[in-house]
Amino acid sequence: AQIVQKTSSGNIYADYTIGSGRLKGVRLGAGARYRGPLVIGNRGADSIVNPANPTTAIDDPNVSAYTPVYAPGYTVATATLAYTWRGMKKYPISFNLRVDNLLNEDKPHYVNVLARAPGGDVTNPARVATPRDFWYQVPRSYSLSAKVSF
Repeated sequence: AQIVQKTSSGNIYADYTIGSGRLKGVRLGAGARYRGPLVIGNRGADSIVNPANPTTAIDDPNVSAYTPVYAPGYTVATATLAYTWRGMKKYPISFNLRVDNLLNEDKPHYVNVLARAPGGDVTNPARVATPRDFWYQVPRSYSLSAKVSF
């Protein structure tokens, strides 16, 4: 047996430029990046309380090194709004507003595991694989840029 990494990921982005009317030339865009569940470790070091001696632990027979521990998937969205002002025909100015992490995805993303006492009870000799080592997505952020073409 072996752990098979079955991670899925995908990106999608679309934008639309309004072609007529009062908002002619305004460009609206939105997109998302998806990352599926990811294997971050295994349960090979898990143990349970020894039924013959409750002060010791034995290997947990219900799991093995082939029992994966997964970090959950997540989605990060982006939105854009742009317009090119052609007030000076020779030097158009493009304005672009971008909102990253639009939905403010703020959960920790774990990348590893460690053996820890169940429920944090250090008097219990058993140990279970527990997620550790994490990072956070950059919080929602806004950027406005202007570009002059000449």
